Amino acid sequence: MSILQTTALIAGGSAVVGAGAAAGRDVYQGVKRNIGLILILILIGSALYGSWWAGIWWGRNYRSWYTGLLMRLVALLTLGSCWLGVIIAGHIVVPGLLVPAPIATWTWEIVDHFTTFDTAGGIVTLSLAGLAGLGVLAGLASRMDRRQKWEAATHNAWFLQTYGLQEIQEDRLRDQDDQGYRLENVLPGELEFMALGQSGMRAYLTFDESGKYTSWSGAVPQR
Repeated sequence: MSILQTTALIAGGSAVVGAGAAAGRDVYQGVKRNIGLILILILIGSALYGSWWAGIWWGRNYRSWYTGLLMRLVALLTLGSCWLGVIIAGHIVVPGLLVPAPIATWTWEIVDHFTTFDTAGGIVTLSLAGLAGLGVLAGLASRMDRRQKWEAATHNAWFLQTYGLQEIQEDRLRDQDDQGYRLENVLPGELEFMALGQSGMRAYLTFDESGKYTSWSGAVPQR
């Protein structure tokens, strides 16, 4: 490559680097000037996401009553934290915009705190509550699927114990004769395992539409 070509490449590269540095400075200055708005947008997005999950945690079913109680307390705390975080951040960034009147004047009376909202504060509250409500519906809709998964897990644990099978890794089983099997294929309605140390031998573990195991073939010739 000639020195002229090399110089042109160096000059072009320098121009690109310089343009990139200038763009980076512009982005930094833009972020610096609008840091309050950026933070409030991040906080509002996090609050909306947290409210959605708070609703899901409230609407879901749980395997034990104490887990359900704990998760619903977590849901309430999460929803309250999301609401309070947006209110406080809104007051800091734009005083009086997103807060009830008494917070803006630092009186903090309980009754006024929950009843005297300006328009923006009411919109924030209704938005978080509405998203949490949708989350509750999603949690309720997932109950049957979660229950089926628990029933399948309980049944499958009983099935493996009944057939003398032990899960030694995520993809490996061992039977009561100490024969090992490695998962090779997931087929419609069954799992195909390779019988370790037995050439051409496979084992088939079938399951129904709910995920419950229905039969175990043991080591048999590959189909």
